[in-house]
Amino acid sequence: MIPHTPSQIHLLCTDEEHSQAFKEAKTAHRLPASVPIQIHNCPLSELPLSVQFDVVVSATDEDGITDGMPNALVTPKNCYY
Repeated sequence: MIPHTPSQIHLLCTDEEHSQAFKEAKTAHRLPASVPIQIHNCPLSELPLSVQFDVVVSATDEDGITDGMPNALVTPKNCYY
């Protein structure tokens, strides 16, 4: 049976400034600590092989709309669409 909540979330950020913004928002919105969130400041292709995940979700813009294009942060290097 697949659990309804992840055991851990890996958050990919483009740089430390975005990581800090997430940390501040997490505190401001009082997100529960029941699911650990590990922040990585690198693209998907540079994650260590030890990082395991089941799904990759790309963020949307401020209106909640995706542009339909591959996201540079989650697209492996040398992968063309």
